[in-house]
Amino acid sequence: MDCLDNIIGLTENDCTCYGDTPAGWDDTNASETGYYITDPKHGFPLLEQLNESIDCGDGDDVFTALSKSRSKAIQVFRTDLGAATKNLFTNRLSYDTQIGRLSYSGHANPSGNVVGIRLRPLPFRYAELVITKAYLGINASESVTVTVKTNADRFVQGDTTFTERTLTFSTTSNKFTPQTEDLEANPIVLPMWNKRQTEEELKYFLSYTLPNGAKPLNNTFTCCGKNQKWRKHFVADGFSGDSEGIDTLDEQISGSTGAMGLVLEGYVRCKMDSFLCDLESMGDYSVKDVVGRTIQYQAAAILISQVLDSSKLNRFTLESPEELERRKMELESLYADNVSWITHNLPSNAKDCLDCKAGQRFKKMANLI
Repeated sequence: MDCLDNIIGLTENDCTCYGDTPAGWDDTNASETGYYITDPKHGFPLLEQLNESIDCGDGDDVFTALSKSRSKAIQVFRTDLGAATKNLFTNRLSYDTQIGRLSYSGHANPSGNVVGIRLRPLPFRYAELVITKAYLGINASESVTVTVKTNADRFVQGDTTFTERTLTFSTTSNKFTPQTEDLEANPIVLPMWNKRQTEEELKYFLSYTLPNGAKPLNNTFTCCGKNQKWRKHFVADGFSGDSEGIDTLDEQISGSTGAMGLVLEGYVRCKMDSFLCDLESMGDYSVKDVVGRTIQYQAAAILISQVLDSSKLNRFTLESPEELERRKMELESLYADNVSWITHNLPSNAKDCLDCKAGQRFKKMANLI
């Protein structure tokens, strides 16, 4: 579950007058901060107004409207936080990349039938390599499966979560063939940092078993003395041997520049909001409390918009639309203040892959929670 999913609850009110609560309500309505959208001071407590504004035929009820407003508020917050962060920082690791060359000279002569490449990322917090395309070249027309695995699951504690993936190739002899899976829709994401509790280094392995008698195309990682940008952030090695176990793969590193017929395309990015799930405090404030209050403001403003924009006539919008609009603007202003405060008070351990923009000055701002 995303760490923000239940950072605020929906309502502390008794909602039985609006029908039966949906299945799993206690879990859905849980609040990690003790904040709720219907808080009288910081939210929108008027469920009767909300109920009367729900348009006929849209299938919603009070419970659904509350849940949708929280989900949308979280989405808006993530987007706005990313945009505000980009106004103050540049992303030092944002670039497209290709690891391995799409050209070759002859065929490699591996020592075993299990071959591939090992990637060792330099530890940048919240940075990721996103693989959107892969190629495989061997001197045979066969179906080949490449397995992507990591040693991260051996760490005592870590925030690098990676599920083993496989890629399928229907190769054409002596040509580089793209994978059959849709990696644009479901890319392979390799986090570049782990909370290591041992001295062991984070590593990723892409390995495959050569069909009988086949050899990889002899492509290299680099060419002609050019220094690819990815080499500042990864160490890549080819390997060959007779086993796909993590320890054995590590021992089979050849130390050569050969990529064993593999080519990876993708990009490196910073997940600018990932620190929210890791940090406990920012300055004198609890991160969870600040973020929870911020999302609460936005969710309440979304509910007020629903009431004001409803095509269903009701006594609330007829009698006091100006008051609702004033409250909405107040909540949106508080929300914007908090987003700005968060971006201006990012701690140093949340900025590994960010650089300050020239001319920016940072100051500790007042925060309204």
